[in-house]
Amino acid sequence: MAFRDYEGYDMLGLAELIARRAVTAREVLGEAIERIERWNPRINAVVQRMDEQARHQIDRGLPAGPLAGAPYLLKDL
Repeated sequence: MAFRDYEGYDMLGLAELIARRAVTAREVLGEAIERIERWNPRINAVVQRMDEQARHQIDRGLPAGPLAGAPYLLKDL
């Protein structure tokens, strides 16, 4: 099952949905990966993919905190 409302939420909103179990962290991650695959060939913003590491972290359990389960990108300066 896909979570198609992904773009309607910011990071805190996504984490809240995950905490309430309205959507799973794996569904949210799937939507994030889908967007990377769609947009990155044009904008080349993501140079190191860590999809499998993210899936393994979900399987091991989400860390505690206000952003638990919400995927994010890091910018290397």
